[in-house]
Amino acid sequence: DLQMMLTDLDVEVVGIAMTEREAARLAALHQPDFATMDVVLRGECNGIDTAIRIYQTHRIRSLFVTGNVSPAARLRGAAAKPLHWLAKPIAFHNLKEIIRQFREGAEDI
Repeated sequence: DLQMMLTDLDVEVVGIAMTEREAARLAALHQPDFATMDVVLRGECNGIDTAIRIYQTHRIRSLFVTGNVSPAARLRGAAAKPLHWLAKPIAFHNLKEIIRQFREGAEDI
């Protein structure tokens, strides 16, 4: 669903990663403008730690799209300099607004 919503907003999706390794590979290969990241990933590493590593390595910020938007998760994820935290289920109009602000260069969305 998220891929279709992003495509409808003229955002190119370069791949879907289920693990930290896949996410890191896609980030290195494609150098996207941003990554969408769930807090839950398969394997040993979670999405917050993965987003932090991707930010530290490639300066690619993440848009967290997750069911876990708790204050504790946000605090842990702050080191990734996230674009925003978007709660599931995703409301298209919220995603559209975040993408609009990103394209306009807003630092804090």
